[in-house]
Amino acid sequence: MFLISGTESECCGCGACVEVCPTNCISFAENNETFLFPKIDRSKCVSCKKCENVCPFNKPRENKITPKSIFFGVHKNKETVFKSSSGGAFSSVGKILLKDGYTVCGVKWNGLKVVNSFADNEKDFEKFRKSKYILSDTNRCFSKIKNMLSQGEKVLFVSTPCQVEALKNFLTKPSENLFTIDLVCHGGPGQKLFDIYIEETEKTHKNKIKEYSFRNKEPLKGRINTRSAKITFENGKEIITDAKKDPFLRAYYSRLFFRKSCLKCPFANLNRPGDITLGDGWGAEKTDNRLNPETGVSLIIINSDKGEKLLERIYKEGNMELFPISESEATAGNSALLHPTPRHRNREKFFENLKKGFYPSIKKYSKSPFFKRLYTKATRIIRKK
Repeated sequence: MFLISGTESECCGCGACVEVCPTNCISFAENNETFLFPKIDRSKCVSCKKCENVCPFNKPRENKITPKSIFFGVHKNKETVFKSSSGGAFSSVGKILLKDGYTVCGVKWNGLKVVNSFADNEKDFEKFRKSKYILSDTNRCFSKIKNMLSQGEKVLFVSTPCQVEALKNFLTKPSENLFTIDLVCHGGPGQKLFDIYIEETEKTHKNKIKEYSFRNKEPLKGRINTRSAKITFENGKEIITDAKKDPFLRAYYSRLFFRKSCLKCPFANLNRPGDITLGDGWGAEKTDNRLNPETGVSLIIINSDKGEKLLERIYKEGNMELFPISESEATAGNSALLHPTPRHRNREKFFENLKKGFYPSIKKYSKSPFFKRLYTKATRIIRKK
């Protein structure tokens, strides 16, 4: 645990320790890589150890979870798939639970900030769709969820596995009224890095950015590019860019600037903390040639009895096409279900050089070794065949 060891790879920045502290002696401070880490005011600390008990990195996973079933899935509504990063499974699950009276806690854009928020209707729920490749501000949501559950309310919590585990530790005991979804996650940068990128991009284009959308599905040069993004400026100008042109996307997909904890993630396996796990259905076309991950296919892993009951509801609703698959088919296109993201060889050099500018630092350090680039290109060609 970071608060004890000072080892930065043992903190994911979830903020659970800050929330649980009874004397408010823990606060966040920025390190030299722009990531937030907790610090303790020892004069206020009463050694209650609540911060240790709540930390998702402090203790080994108690229960070995074996997936009950695994599927590739695609929503039958094409518009839903288009508005989703993958195949629309989150929309299907979320709307089922909204009908059952659940309040959803998910991640949304607040301007150009990524924060955890709540929705109890479909209009607000829509803001949780689409990937946001930035580590979110949990916004003290754990305390709010605990209070809601204590009053008999039902909550769906969807986030990265480290945040799901942090919430479960924060609650100290299971709740029948809580449903959790963890996302297959490779890791990510913090908000401050994205802020720096936005500032430099606005200077380059001499215009303020209004909206940013990852995983844009509008065609770029005649085809959908899953590594693209759409940038909307305040003057109405829109740009669809990709990892070849955009420095933030290039750095993200080369895994250059991830938080250290992401590179040693204890959840990068099939022992998942959520009732279900959702991700991208990479490689789905090999299971069934009707599936196209470029347009959108979801990976759905059922981990608990609650998850199985929800699966029955999905079948009953009839709005998803589901394709049962094996563990090997699920992991073939999702390395984050096998091991943590490898550290980029230039990671530390990038952060040391960051003061000289985001754009030049990315240009200088984001390239992968030649043979890795060759392997990646070959893999993409094979996927298309």
